[in-house]
Parts: sequence; C-alpha cells; structure tokens
Amino acid sequence: MRLVLDAEAVSALVVPSHRARPRVATAVAAAYRADAELAVPAVALADACASSASGRAVAELLSTAELEGIRWRDTDLAFARLVGIILAHADAGSQLLVAAHLVATALEGGGGVILTAQPTAVSALGAPYPGLAVEAI
Repeated sequence: MRLVLDAEAVSALVVPSHRARPRVATAVAAAYRADAELAVPAVALADACASSASGRAVAELLSTAELEGIRWRDTDLAFARLVGIILAHADAGSQLLVAAHLVATALEGGGGVILTAQPTAVSALGAPYPGLAVEAI
C-alpha cells in the first residue's frame, strides 16, 4: 500500500505555516508506522516547485533529503502508458495529467491513499480502480 502526495501535500510538509501541515504530517507518520510506502510522482513535485510559496522550500527539501523513504516516481515509458490509460478510461484530457499521475502512482503500488487538494478530479479518475482512497487536505 502507498500513501501518495500531491503538490499541495508536499508543500504542506515543507512550509511550516501551511494550513494542511498537521493533517499531512499525521498521515505521513501513520504511513511510516504501517510500513506503507510514501510516494510522490515527479510531475507533482514539479507542480510544487512552480508555486512561489513552496518552491524554495521544496528545492531545499530535495537538496537536504530531509524526508527519507519517499519514492519519487519518474515518468518512464511504462508509467506514461498507465497514465494514458487512466485518462482514456475517464475520457479526460491533459488538464487532468497531474491527477492521473497521482492515481497511477497509487495503482502501481497496489493501491493506497492519495492526499490531494483536488479530491474531485482525483476521485473521478480513480473511481474505476479498487483499492484507492482519495482524501482531501
């Protein structure tokens, strides 16, 4: 099982004043206790870096490796195909590309929980797949 974080959840971990920090920190601690894998798709990381509020903090996180045990999921050919299948099944376009990466990251790990600031979009893409839970932050 995996705990998958979107850009906002990553930002919550690195920006001390972020409103969702307590919720995300609690979920991450529970995942570690349950020996669940913590995963972030690279595209969500790029999204977090693009935010002026969290970009510098995310860059600092990457340079210090403060959060050990995170699986940073790059997009290779096989993963891109999975993302494309998810989008096609939902008859969705590239506007949901980041959300599809979140769903694919969870599916690839055998299911799990996705923490996201976009629960409606992620839930819509993940609905056909058992073993996924989407939680709003």
